[in-house]
Amino acid sequence: MLPLRFARRLMEQHRRRQRLHAVALDNEDAAVTALLIAADAEVNAKTEEGASPLQFALDNPNPQVAETLVKAGARR
Repeated sequence: MLPLRFARRLMEQHRRRQRLHAVALDNEDAAVTALLIAADAEVNAKTEEGASPLQFALDNPNPQVAETLVKAGARR
């Protein structure tokens, strides 16, 4: 069984990854993306289907968020 502290940390990491994908998908402001990155969101996180936040931003299209992600080291 996982210690509660470790489980909570894993859940928080998962939520941060989901937030970046949501920001890229919902045409949010690039400033929101920058805040999530500053809070240690994983810029190269993948969905269960293998999509990255950068893919979401490029497909949506959301060029400001895509640029912010690339500057933070995001890859497709």
